[in-house]
Amino acid sequence: MYTSGDCSPIFIDIEGSVDLKCGLTAEQAYWDAISSSTKMIDFENYLLRYPGGRFEEAAQIKLAELHAAYGKAISHFRTALRHVEAIGVGGDVTFIQQQNERALLNLGLAIENYPYFAEAHFEMGKVFWWQKDYPKALEAFKRAIDVNPVYSEAYLYEGFSYENMSEQALACESYISFQATNNYLPAHVFEHFGFVMRAFSTEFLTYRGCRAPDGFRLGKTLEEHTRVLDCETTNWSDELEQCFQMGNATAMHRRAQELWIDAWNQGDKIKGKEALDIWQELADRDDPRGYRGVAWILDHELVVPIDCNKVVDYYQRAAAVEYPDAISDLARHHLYGECLPKDVRKARTLYARAAVLGNSYAQGMLENIDSCKSNPQHWLQPCDW
Repeated sequence: MYTSGDCSPIFIDIEGSVDLKCGLTAEQAYWDAISSSTKMIDFENYLLRYPGGRFEEAAQIKLAELHAAYGKAISHFRTALRHVEAIGVGGDVTFIQQQNERALLNLGLAIENYPYFAEAHFEMGKVFWWQKDYPKALEAFKRAIDVNPVYSEAYLYEGFSYENMSEQALACESYISFQATNNYLPAHVFEHFGFVMRAFSTEFLTYRGCRAPDGFRLGKTLEEHTRVLDCETTNWSDELEQCFQMGNATAMHRRAQELWIDAWNQGDKIKGKEALDIWQELADRDDPRGYRGVAWILDHELVVPIDCNKVVDYYQRAAAVEYPDAISDLARHHLYGECLPKDVRKARTLYARAAVLGNSYAQGMLENIDSCKSNPQHWLQPCDW
């Protein structure tokens, strides 16, 4: 929600529609709503919605400014990571203190240039946590979660911070959210003081002194979530099947993922169609995982012929709410000129955004593009930016 001058609040929905107030035109209202934004995606969406529009030049100028700030943020972040890695190597007290200070300085500069840098907030929290400054660590982890409400590692360290501050009840809430937000590492194993546990099971909660409740709230911006903890943590068990039958969004997403993997590996169009139907239902609920899932299937020819218009539309819907996987997918399309104009600069910008939001694949692609830039004989050809 944004405010336009003396008018009533203006609401922009996921498709970019505007609730008009004060007799403004749709384009004017849209521009007034985003003109002071510091998010690149707001201006990218304006240019997509109003090509050749009245404020095109201003949007391009704003984007250029944000891109420049974003580049500086990435540079400072990479410098900070080198100091963080040096801390891990070890050394005398003076050396460790110097590395801490340099890491915090560069992380602060990264955030100053781009406040929505979730990874920078998270790494800053870890540095404070290593220094045993748990209140500052907690503040940084919370900022990372504000930017990316499904940042599972941030929830984990938020829990560690609360636990070290003797706030056990709050720590348990963080650990539950940690389990609930991680859909990609169900078999991850922790070894803590010689005790091996599955991090995404109630065993982890029990060891941390927590109890799995009958219901819990996941994230600050997600309104609809599971009523049963196991809906977020179990694999394909009777409990997860029950969650799926209840219409739990995470269980549906995981079922669609499983179906699509089987469909792709086996060339099974029926399973592919089942996955598409599930993701479409989630998309109808405005769930970004659904938008991205539908786009992914439409992006491959197994179930239906590729439909570039729908592919881009659904990826953009998910990207509009900062869903990192979808932002990375849009970057891929720009990189290879598939369904979108080939634009390596824009691909790099999108990969950088996705990496900031925690997408490790995007981080790898960002490094590949930079390697290509420095070495034209690199596998990624051509280097034409």
